Order: sequence, then C-alpha cells, then structure tokens
Amino acid sequence: MADEEAKQNIRSNNLVIRATTQIMDTLRSYPNPKGLEAFSIATMKLLEAIKPEFIAKFGAEEWQRQYDRANRNSTDMKLDKLKKLEATTTKLSDRTKQFRIKEKKRQVEYFEELERKNPNDLTVQNKLERLRVELAEVKKVESDGADKI
Repeated sequence: MADEEAKQNIRSNNLVIRATTQIMDTLRSYPNPKGLEAFSIATMKLLEAIKPEFIAKFGAEEWQRQYDRANRNSTDMKLDKLKKLEATTTKLSDRTKQFRIKEKKRQVEYFEELERKNPNDLTVQNKLERLRVELAEVKKVESDGADKI
C-alpha cells in the first residue's frame, strides 16, 4: 500500500514539475506577459502537454471544460485590447479632423487679412478662394464621417 502511494506521489510530483515548467516556459516566451492573458495561454499549453494524465485523473469533460475556460479568457483579453485600440484610433481620428479644420480656418483668416490690406492682389484672392474650398471639403468629410478609419 505504501509502495503504491509513493508511486502516486512521484507521478503527482512529476506532473507538478512538468506543469510548472510548461507555464514558466510559456510565460518567458510570451512578449510582455500581462496577467490573465499570458496565464490563460500558459494554462492552455499546460493542459495540452499533460492531457493524458489530466484525463486519467479528472476525466475528458473536465479537461475540455478547463481548456475552454482558459481559451475564453485569452480571447476575452484580446477582444478587450482591440476595443481599447479602436477607441484610441477613433479619438486620434477625431482630433486629426479637428486639427485640419482649425488649421484651414487659421489659413483662411490669415489670407482674408491679407486681402483686406491689399484687395487687388489676385494671388491672395486665388489662394483665399482655394483655401475656402478646402475648408468646405474638410468640414464635409468630417460631417459625412467618410474619413473614419
């Protein structure tokens, strides 16, 4: 009886060593390990590595349940990252649009002032007309939302 228990302890210890090694290797190889996502990926790899032993001890359904849970956590973290990236991109896009409009308005004001000082200068008048058209186009793009990323 003690002999069987000793063998079982050795098998359990070997399983723990393999599991720990698998998790550490995965975490080391994962770029910038971040909490749950890295741990979930390590858990999935661990479950794949010890599948026969895990199934023998806990059953195939439990193995699948644990694997699916780890996979879901990993996927959820990736989706969260994508949502944050999308929000940041939208903010930057909005700021870029606002900057373009502000810059065009500033240019129009500058050339309107030049036109007031020298009303007969065709170069200033042409540039002012072109800037007004560009400003209208930038505003139209912003209102249509066609410039979204």
